[in-house]
Amino acid sequence: NEYKSYLSMPTLSEFLEALKAFVLKHFLLFSEVVAVALAFSWPWLGAQLSHSITSLVIVGVIFLFTGLKIKTEELKSIPRYFDIVLIGCVSSLFITSLIPSYIANEVN
Repeated sequence: NEYKSYLSMPTLSEFLEALKAFVLKHFLLFSEVVAVALAFSWPWLGAQLSHSITSLVIVGVIFLFTGLKIKTEELKSIPRYFDIVLIGCVSSLFITSLIPSYIANEVN
């Protein structure tokens, strides 16, 4: 039956391989979600790590892994799509950082 393969459950090893591939593909997003979950669960941990070199190392590792996944073709396409890259950089560096500031001012 052709529908049998769609209805069968994957084995544990197939599931773990798919999960590993998903996490590696979306490593930056996944690490941010984990960081936010940890920050809400144990805020004292973030307060302690913010005064040490550990937070810089963790952020460096996250961006190193993300940067290693960039393909040469993607880097070569930056000049062709400069306006889109500029919008992405401005929004991620400035606009996104203003949102928590706005929320903090509204809460206080």
